Amino acid sequence: MSKKSKYRMINHLRLQITYLRLTLLFNLQFNLNFNQWPNLWTSQLYNLLFNLQFNLYFNLLFNP
Repeated sequence: MSKKSKYRMINHLRLQITYLRLTLLFNLQFNLNFNQWPNLWTSQLYNLLFNLQFNLYFNLLFNP
């Protein structure tokens, strides 16, 4: 494996770890916010929509 590809792989892994940390953080935050809501189904729906949007954004950002 060449130096360049090694560097790219490491960089990609680093970004993925950051991304995972952020998703976990946001999930926690949103779960805490939405669990206060009386309607659980609505909260889960919003959570799902947010996660999809977030995943899409980060995939576009980190996967060239």
